[in-house]
Amino acid sequence: MSELDTLIALPSLMSEQHFMIGHAVAQQASLTPRKGMLVRTLDVGGAGPVAALLAAKHAIEHEGRRAVAIVAGDTVASVPTAEFLARADGSCRPKQPNSKSSSTTTEHGSTSNSSSSSSSRDGSSSSVDAWVPSPVIPNLYDRVARWHMQQYGTTREQLAMCASLMTYQASRHPAALHRRPRLLQEVLASEPVAPVTTKLECAKLADGAACLLLVPGEHPHASSSSSSRAVSVLAGGEGSGPLYPPRDITEDCFSAGEAAAAAYAGAGLGPEDIDYWGLYDCFPICLIRAVEAAGLAPKGMGGAYIQQQYTRLLGPLEQQQQQQQQQQQQQGSAAAAVWPVNTHGGLLGFGAPWEVPAMHSLIEAVTQLRGEAAGRQVAGARRALVYGNGGVFSASAVAILEGCRRERRVATSKL
Repeated sequence: MSELDTLIALPSLMSEQHFMIGHAVAQQASLTPRKGMLVRTLDVGGAGPVAALLAAKHAIEHEGRRAVAIVAGDTVASVPTAEFLARADGSCRPKQPNSKSSSTTTEHGSTSNSSSSSSSRDGSSSSVDAWVPSPVIPNLYDRVARWHMQQYGTTREQLAMCASLMTYQASRHPAALHRRPRLLQEVLASEPVAPVTTKLECAKLADGAACLLLVPGEHPHASSSSSSRAVSVLAGGEGSGPLYPPRDITEDCFSAGEAAAAAYAGAGLGPEDIDYWGLYDCFPICLIRAVEAAGLAPKGMGGAYIQQQYTRLLGPLEQQQQQQQQQQQQQGSAAAAVWPVNTHGGLLGFGAPWEVPAMHSLIEAVTQLRGEAAGRQVAGARRALVYGNGGVFSASAVAILEGCRRERRVATSKL
């Protein structure tokens, strides 16, 4: 703690501290008051952990910082569902503050706005519905999913396969919340929460916290005998989209592709050079858009890519279920198959403590690059791409990491 000179904190939905939370954390940790200490709060939603990692890299390489800690935590699973929904809906519901309107109570018990709004393509409040039913976030992502289905022919089943794949991945991580794979029909049959979204297709609520520490490459710890476990941050990119999905969704509303392109260019690499991907998957459409943005599938073909992976990994489980074999046999036969995407299970399988999940993605990427992922290890993993998504495709941040077991002649900051 004595070497730490920079702290970057991310907001917490359930915290009572909503003003400069980074300073509140620093004070509780006795990091302030201290000369030379720099404290920042960064809020770009779920993109925050990756954006904070890039900010930490910049602080080390251009601001003379020597040790940067990134912290995030939340307890969204410890409160009653109604309280969580009230806070989540309140944080994301579109508003029209400048319009003349009258309020009425809907059958959902929420307040709706009766004014009309003009349609624009910039994602401003004038281009979205004044009232979105609860749960707001699933319904907004659902709007994008339906657009993707209409625009590119993505099927309802392909969306559900995303959740199945993530529970498959999670079933091999000892800390994941989903302990068994959920097959397609189980996902489709779960409780509906939006027109093309079921409960099992929503990020799994969880309590959790994480911390990442970044130091310069020449730091004694990074250059010591344990340096083979250090991981370098090669490059990154960020992008921004509209605050809410507009009525007329277009490709201009999505920024993940731009962020990934900037990261690839900065690292001098392409998708073919990446061994592991940590991709944000709060809802199926987010994962589908992510595999397209990262270069795993062409634009519009993310659903087909997901279906291929489902058939490869979970097809045998479906066949065994049809043959009425035991669940233990089902899981054991599929244990050898590895898919180098979200090997911890992502938000849909591992768990989602609000803005923390991309921290889990970064930690899993580091674990893979260190060769310490045990039964879910991607063989020979040297480089990883991690993508965080904030809001409803409102913010994108991508980082490319490399294990230090392979030397590169570039200036890097190390985890």
